[in-house]
Amino acid sequence: MDDSTLDTMLRRTAPAVTHDDSAVEATVLAMTGDAERRARPIRRRRRALWVAAIPVVPVMALGLTAGIQDRLAPDLIIPVSYTTDTGVTENCEIDVFNGEEYWVEVSFTAVDYLSKQNWDGIGQRIYTLALTKEAAITQQAAAGDISVSVDGVNMPTPAQIQQQAWNLAAGDLTDGIVPAEPGDHWGGDSDCSGQLH
Repeated sequence: MDDSTLDTMLRRTAPAVTHDDSAVEATVLAMTGDAERRARPIRRRRRALWVAAIPVVPVMALGLTAGIQDRLAPDLIIPVSYTTDTGVTENCEIDVFNGEEYWVEVSFTAVDYLSKQNWDGIGQRIYTLALTKEAAITQQAAAGDISVSVDGVNMPTPAQIQQQAWNLAAGDLTDGIVPAEPGDHWGGDSDCSGQLH
């Protein structure tokens, strides 16, 4: 992307100026800067992490936006609810963010596509698929498969296996359904624990 393309994109997204009072502009800029400094950062992960061996934190990752400024409001919230085989009910959400470059949203394809999907029952579908993946990962780990190791330890804990199984299942049923488009990327976060039992 060259400077002229960036300038064009910024001009298209800039709000219209409705005043000429520099004092008002300075006040608004100061308030915006203060709000940005106080904002809670959003954890971001690369899309490729869905296939990483075993994530060590319970963060759902759908992608990485190119911007460095965190946004507070997701562009799409996918509500997730499921009941484990031990009767525990989990309620959480997957947050999806449009891709951005230099703080400007430029990639809308993934969020637009995901917004049109029916997410009813997605939590239970992710859970069911995660159980299958948990069994496969456990079997691989028991056989000494180093692709499921964590920090060089070939036998991950049951909690790590559950988290990896959940992340892989969630990725297959959310991120994995988006038709691939060159250069399209987006961000994501989740407060789902990935508990399976």
